[in-house]
Amino acid sequence: MKRLLVILVIGMIATSVMAAPKPEGLVSIKVLSAESEANIAFVMDQFRAEYPNVKVEWIQEDLSDGSTKTAQAMIDSGDPFDVYFGYMGRVSQYIDAKFALNLEDYHSDLNDYFPEILDGVKRDGKVYGLAGPVGAQGFVINSEMWDALNVPADIKKADLTIDNFLGLGRAVRDKWAGKKWVTGMFAKNQSGDYLIFNWFAAFGAEKFKGGDYSKTTLNSPAGVATMKFLKQLYTEGLIQEESFILSDDDYAQYWAQSSYLGTAWFPSWSDYYFKTFLEQGVIDHTFDTEYVRFPKGSGVTKVPTCTSYTGIVGRETGDKAKNTVIARMMFYMNNGPSQTVRVIKDKNYATRKSVTTKLTDVYWQQVDKIIQDNGLYDLGLSDSKFAEVRMEMFPRLQNLFRGKESPEEAMAIYEKRVNAILADR
Repeated sequence: MKRLLVILVIGMIATSVMAAPKPEGLVSIKVLSAESEANIAFVMDQFRAEYPNVKVEWIQEDLSDGSTKTAQAMIDSGDPFDVYFGYMGRVSQYIDAKFALNLEDYHSDLNDYFPEILDGVKRDGKVYGLAGPVGAQGFVINSEMWDALNVPADIKKADLTIDNFLGLGRAVRDKWAGKKWVTGMFAKNQSGDYLIFNWFAAFGAEKFKGGDYSKTTLNSPAGVATMKFLKQLYTEGLIQEESFILSDDDYAQYWAQSSYLGTAWFPSWSDYYFKTFLEQGVIDHTFDTEYVRFPKGSGVTKVPTCTSYTGIVGRETGDKAKNTVIARMMFYMNNGPSQTVRVIKDKNYATRKSVTTKLTDVYWQQVDKIIQDNGLYDLGLSDSKFAEVRMEMFPRLQNLFRGKESPEEAMAIYEKRVNAILADR
């Protein structure tokens, strides 16, 4: 994985797909995605150049609660999607030999992917999905708030500890009295949970160990310490009182309103949210930022960062010609030219070896340094049970903040429920 994170791509070579029959007559395929068709015109232009007569029905995914409800409703209705293009944590549920197209029968360029990435979309040794460019988050410091606090010179942004972060939290509380907070927190649903999980990394708690997705290892002294810390933030008024009913959309708006001193964020998000909220009149100015690693707990040497990336899966239809069209759509969604566009636009890392240029964006470089120094946190995004597993943390946080579960109880319940899900394969 580290190799993936050092290399970026700009190669525009379109690799090949195995020869297969062309569809006769008009073929229609359904593409499910949170992206609008217009937003990935660079994909559709390539596809339509080869298949001008294929009808593509673009179906917008409902992400109101961050679940796979749109995909599952289509399958349950007997009218399933043919291609699912979206967050790997949702798509991975369908990267399964019983449902998905075996891409080894259709794509001849699979060796262009980094092996570590390809392993994540294999089931029983066969490739049943694709992984798009990887986005990594950092701990973004709001320089406007930092400067206003007159932080002591011996506290460095790039070397924060949990202890001095708590001290900063009390300073924020005392200065802004419930109008600004030291960090953001939300627990309305599972959407955006990778933002929250980086706090577990800060204490050295691993969700999975050594790539073993048969059980979670989060219920540990480090995991309990993380939950105690989150409860402390809530009890002391260092995060919003309504955190247990806030969503990641609320979190994004509060961040753009300069409400958080330091929190998890992706470099590509800033321009979008600043522009959107300026145009809507929600904010009247932007602010400078700096990306550093998360504050670290006692005894922790490195704090790996969480990622979010695109997954693509195609349905096995039983029709060789239609399968070919589906495979070609998947190819164009993730070939060299398409990855190059997304790498630049989203400040991501390519998953193809042929795409080779690093970005010069200063924020991307700051996050890249975090990765090189600390590594990546394993959320298990590409595991087929991830979508079910991620349903288990936000209820624990809700009950933790409401006083219905202690940190120890929350971790024990999480472990029991997650391991039951992981055992049911």
